[in-house]
Amino acid sequence: MLAIASILDIRSREIPDKIWLIFGGLGAVLSVLELIDMPASNRTAFSVHYTIGIALVSSIGYATYRTGLFGGADPKALVAIAVILPAYSGGLFAFHDFAAISILSNALVVSITAMLYNIFRNFVSVARGVPIFEGISEGRMKRALAFAVGFPSSSPGRYVFEMEAVDDSGNRKFRFNPAHYDDFAQQSPEILQKDEGERGNKRRTWVTPALPFIVYIGIGFAINLVVGDLFAALFKLAL
Repeated sequence: MLAIASILDIRSREIPDKIWLIFGGLGAVLSVLELIDMPASNRTAFSVHYTIGIALVSSIGYATYRTGLFGGADPKALVAIAVILPAYSGGLFAFHDFAAISILSNALVVSITAMLYNIFRNFVSVARGVPIFEGISEGRMKRALAFAVGFPSSSPGRYVFEMEAVDDSGNRKFRFNPAHYDDFAQQSPEILQKDEGERGNKRRTWVTPALPFIVYIGIGFAINLVVGDLFAALFKLAL
């Protein structure tokens, strides 16, 4: 399910709801069969755990979607995972056995490490003397956030989102809300910036990598099967 969803999201930025309905429906049927097959004394605990897991993931998914941190497909994927795999404790590290919660936390850890690429790239530009924030009308906090989640580019690749916009006053502003990232970035003709070391003017704009979060969820799922909860692993290492 996650592999199919990741491929579709990378190619078209759209994941049909039938993906979650088909796989989630199959997971629900298997869970019902499992409930029927288990001893009667365990059914109540299983049902309560199942319900709590789905409720937790649904609440987290809805909250992150409303704040713009998640796209529409990400919460649906997590709910489908909670339905298909309500509990898993086969990994080496765990705080709990709610599989979907551990998978989400793993995805967040993996996505944070992806910021290291942006930071490294921006440090290199600064070291070369490139004025990466020239023309940007933003404060230090937003510039620091942009330094971690994006980078300025004169030739955006295929899979990046434009991370800035021009307001009514003609000022260039950052936009960090993923809900605004509908289309891949194009070179913006109104944004001109001279790139040191090259001739002429270059069209440059701030962009952020467009790797869908559903890909990170898939990676987090694989990590959970083998390692478990990365936060639990980091906590144990810290001790």
